[in-house]
Amino acid sequence: MTAVQAAITTKQAETKRPSGIDFDRGVKIRQDDKTGIQIYMYKDEPGVYYDRHGRRVPETLAKQAGFDVARFARLRQHKQKVKDFFDAIEDLEKVDLGLAQQAVAREKAGFKLVYLPLNRAVVLGPDGQQMCKPSSRELMEQLFDQLTTDDFSSEESVYQTIAEAESGAAETEQQRSNKPKKTAP
Repeated sequence: MTAVQAAITTKQAETKRPSGIDFDRGVKIRQDDKTGIQIYMYKDEPGVYYDRHGRRVPETLAKQAGFDVARFARLRQHKQKVKDFFDAIEDLEKVDLGLAQQAVAREKAGFKLVYLPLNRAVVLGPDGQQMCKPSSRELMEQLFDQLTTDDFSSEESVYQTIAEAESGAAETEQQRSNKPKKTAP
C-alpha cells in the first residue's frame, strides 16, 4: 500500500468514526430518521447521550433517535444508588479501621446518622447540630428511626384541629336548640 492510499484510508476511517466518541467502551448508536443526527450512549453510562463530537445532548433528541429514555433513566438511577451504597460501605469501613473520623450512614428528612470510631454514633439535626451526645450505634439508630418516622396516627384521635373543634361545637349547639324547652306549668 502506498502512502497516498494509506492517507486516503485513514481519512475515510476518520470520517466514519466520530472523534469525540470512545468506541472501546462499548457504544449504542441510534440515528434520527428526520434529522439524520446520530446519538451515542455508552453502555457503562446508561441514560447519558452524546453527539458525534462527544457533547451531551438532551433526552428529547435521544428519544427521537429511538432510545428508550425512560428505561435508561431508571438504569442510570439504579446504578447511582448502587454506587452510593458501596461508597457508604467503604466510608463505614474506613471509620471502623480508624482511617476516617466520621461517616454519614443514613440521611432522611434533614436528619443525619453519623458513625464515629469505636462503634459509636451521633444524630445531627436539620441545622447540622448534634441532637444528643454520641452513644452506641444501636441506640442512635433507634433514635434516628424515631425522629424520621412519619407515623402520627395514634395521636390523631387525641388532638383535633381548630376547624374540627369549631364544627364539633356548632353541632352540639344545634343539638341543644333541637331539644324541647322546659316550660313552667
